[in-house]
Amino acid sequence: MALEKVPPAKASFLDPSHLPARFDAGDHREVDLAQAQHLVAWAANFGLDAWADHVCMMYGAPYVTEKGAIANAEKYQAYQGYEMRRVKGEELQDLGLEPDDIVWECAVDRRDRSHPIVEYGVVHRADLHHLEEQARRNLRKDPANAGLDDYDLEVRLVDRLSYLPLYRNPNNIARVRAIRRAHLTAFPLQGYTPEEVTDVRP
Repeated sequence: MALEKVPPAKASFLDPSHLPARFDAGDHREVDLAQAQHLVAWAANFGLDAWADHVCMMYGAPYVTEKGAIANAEKYQAYQGYEMRRVKGEELQDLGLEPDDIVWECAVDRRDRSHPIVEYGVVHRADLHHLEEQARRNLRKDPANAGLDDYDLEVRLVDRLSYLPLYRNPNNIARVRAIRRAHLTAFPLQGYTPEEVTDVRP
């Protein structure tokens, strides 16, 4: 009789390489053993599952992902789903935003409320420009790039920016931010503040 195979991630969290979030979503460093153990325990404290990508590390601190925010909401009978829409045109001005900012609205429905809870996810074009300029400055300061001409530096810049989720897919990041914020506003986790960060995984 064959023994049932238990996925290594569920059998033990001694090996952080099994975590979906095995890299820090902020600085992209690999999550070490102590961080992985802390993340698993921290998630469980909120009834979330690190193995299901409900949480990740963000600049060295535990962070609830949009999947985790939805999973938390789904524990409540009052939860009735959510709707998304892209915000454009004059609405951007009404929100005090620039015409080229990328904005999504998420509306979470609760059975016990007559109106949905609405939050926005924003990626400012100015932030993307700042990110690009910062990366360009860092490349120019790097002694390894001293002999490169402007063209080769720009090639390296494009390559480096391609690894940043915020720069690679700002539209998706704005959606993720809206989903996360709306769900954590509608169904907050006691003792956890859903802080905003500059860079979020897709």
